[in-house]
Amino acid sequence: MQNKYVADVGDFGKCGILRALCRREPSLSLGVVWCLVSDGRRNDGGFVSYLDGGGDRFSACDPELYEALAGIFHSNRRTVADVREHEILGADATFFEELVPRHDRDRKQWLARALQATASCEVVFLDPDNGLKRPDERHPQLRGPKHVFLDELEPFFARKQSLVIYHHLGRQCRHDKQITDWAGQLAELLHPPGGPFALHWHRGTARAFFVVPASSRHGRILRQRAQGMVDGPWGRHGHLSGVCDLCGP
Repeated sequence: MQNKYVADVGDFGKCGILRALCRREPSLSLGVVWCLVSDGRRNDGGFVSYLDGGGDRFSACDPELYEALAGIFHSNRRTVADVREHEILGADATFFEELVPRHDRDRKQWLARALQATASCEVVFLDPDNGLKRPDERHPQLRGPKHVFLDELEPFFARKQSLVIYHHLGRQCRHDKQITDWAGQLAELLHPPGGPFALHWHRGTARAFFVVPASSRHGRILRQRAQGMVDGPWGRHGHLSGVCDLCGP
């Protein structure tokens, strides 16, 4: 995650998914690990035209969220702290906002602090700038820490926390294949009840949000709410798809 992405169309989808999964009754306490990195030099983060033109089809998905992100954008601030301060993900959400260390040798301490900060949460969202990587791709001199490694998910899941993980979809093969492959790796590593599933966000840069339930109860709640999003305005406008059976056990 980079601060400059706050309030863009990808952030609208991200926050909308988390609000739908966790803020409905019965609510699920949410912890957010931003996996924050410094803003890059590229002139991205500019997918904000949804706030001006054609807004109705976006605002229909979550009017409160739409207005909140529009306010942040027009304030010209755009930081992850604004998400917390505006209570966009709820007043009781927990946030870990430390920059990810540039070198792998410091990641264990960073991860330990993230675990401590989110210890009381039922659902933890991890938002790496680029997404998931396998442990065998780790390098001791890692620079540009834009990924979360699969084995870094284990301590959260081991203490019965359901996970939502951001993943950027590349161009190397079909998106559905990428989603299925990563879901299979998550299932093999964590063995979640009922298996993981994914939501595919189509606006701006294509991305997937993997949901890994820690219990059968969480699985029922999270799948039902995700399916409700796809069946409602989010899915009808073509912003969101791919839930439940797409990435089964």
